[in-house]
Amino acid sequence: MNGIIDLTALHVGLAYLFVLIVLAIVKIRGINREKEIIISSFRMTLQLILTGYILVYVFHYPNPFITGGIIFSMEFFSIYTIFKKFKGKLSTPLKKVIGFSMSIGTLSCLIYFLLVVVRISPWYNPQYFVPIAGMLIGNR
Repeated sequence: MNGIIDLTALHVGLAYLFVLIVLAIVKIRGINREKEIIISSFRMTLQLILTGYILVYVFHYPNPFITGGIIFSMEFFSIYTIFKKFKGKLSTPLKKVIGFSMSIGTLSCLIYFLLVVVRISPWYNPQYFVPIAGMLIGNR
């Protein structure tokens, strides 16, 4: 076994059972959100497929610049999401403080955890770097 779980069409179909259950509940309760749920499910599927292909490439051909670019993109979108939640209520200096603190907090925890605790080699190994960074960024 190579540590990779292959998902068949049946497995993916079983995952959509939950979407069907949610659609049934929404319909029964009279909540008119069926279209949004279907579109969101389609977007989710497309995003997961594309992300899977990108990660397969990144994991097979580790590169510090690609790994750094992924981490930068994740951090950028995380900060962007924070700013978007407040819809213009944040001043520019406060935005700078938030961006700086998010970046320094994430990177310092990530570097400490990966290099001191887990001791990955090479330091930019995306197989560990990307998922752990995602967990740290997602919890901020």
